[in-house]
Amino acid sequence: MLATQLRNTSKSAPNIATREFVECCDTILPFFDHLGPVFHVARGEFQQKLDTLKSQSSDKPLLVDIVEADRRANRATVKNSATRNLHRLAAAILFVKLLFERLLSSAHAAAAEAAAATTTEDAAAGGAAAAAAATAAAAVAAEAHITLREAASCAYEAALAPFHTTIVKGVVRAGMLTLPSKEHFIASIGESEETAAERAREVVSACQEVHSSVSRLFDGIEMPASSVWLWPRS
Repeated sequence: MLATQLRNTSKSAPNIATREFVECCDTILPFFDHLGPVFHVARGEFQQKLDTLKSQSSDKPLLVDIVEADRRANRATVKNSATRNLHRLAAAILFVKLLFERLLSSAHAAAAEAAAATTTEDAAAGGAAAAAAATAAAAVAAEAHITLREAASCAYEAALAPFHTTIVKGVVRAGMLTLPSKEHFIASIGESEETAAERAREVVSACQEVHSSVSRLFDGIEMPASSVWLWPRS
């Protein structure tokens, strides 16, 4: 469902319809509920931002209409403006993309781990080349066992942390300790180890297209970081 909605939205890029983007986010936001309490709170904050876009979807049928109207009114960077909220929702999509990308790389590494184990055994025979191969094999093995918390932390730091205050970042980082296991997360979204990799590739590709198209709407706008000190706000 998530991959399908993202794919449908990405097909209309760069002229993404406001209502279509809203429907896409309506599909994405419940995903945050599967990441533990701290991201459940984030989901509520993103929902409030999405509501501002819903309220304008009739008058401004395209996302570009929303951004250009705020540009003309000199309110694109104002807190709770539709454009600033759109920017934060785009960051949420980037977070999802980076999270699945990291988990996908972990799945690829796991597939390579068996071959890496053979290489490690060969290294026991000696030789500089074999030793180097063994080092690389160890790195592959480490990547294969990345946790959901590690993947989510990397995605958060790249996509969402730049717009949060120091205190909010501290709260979120501490909340990462409550994330479920990767196996529990995969099962909770209705996937298995076998099906998750294929779905993840679809989600990563579609998220990239949607995020890139929306991000281009902000050309020339320097979006500020959050000015509040407590979570949940932005």
